[in-house]
Amino acid sequence: MRCSQDNCHREAAKRGLCGACYKRLRLRGDLPSVWQVHKKQETMEFLTASLVVETDDCIEWPFGRTGVGYGLVSYQGKRMGPHRVVCLLAYGSPPFPNADAAHFVCGNRGCVNKRHLRWSSRMQNVDDARRHGRLTFGQKAASAKLTSDNVRAIRLDTRSTSVIAQEYGVWPHTIRNVKRGRTWAHLR
Repeated sequence: MRCSQDNCHREAAKRGLCGACYKRLRLRGDLPSVWQVHKKQETMEFLTASLVVETDDCIEWPFGRTGVGYGLVSYQGKRMGPHRVVCLLAYGSPPFPNADAAHFVCGNRGCVNKRHLRWSSRMQNVDDARRHGRLTFGQKAASAKLTSDNVRAIRLDTRSTSVIAQEYGVWPHTIRNVKRGRTWAHLR
């Protein structure tokens, strides 16, 4: 028996729905009237078509995305970002061992334009994310307990790490890392 949702051709598992449709029903409480299911063929056709387009504009990934904006596709039995698939198809395997990241030159996580993508190391990718303003660090990080002013004061404080940690409501190792420059290194 097939899933009862329109455009879904998977095998039904529970309540007449496939596993994916049932999970969405359970998590969201309802299903849209037209459930968008994109077959591998559709996504691969889009990716191969994007390889022949010669433009300097971003080519936006129109299918499913993760919560942080990256596309997601199944390629050769693995789930990966379509930007990575474009790099593989356009440039082949990564050219050097630590070139394990498909790098967005444009800074747009949904872009699949081969002119905007290249292989890079993770460090090059992090540097570029910082340049594009996509990397949160310091007091902008959601988990930050300290501010830049706190860090400057901690570095000048000569009391024991335990006393300083208690004052700021953090662990002593946090204070040691701040003093040694392992964290908040951008404030040197």
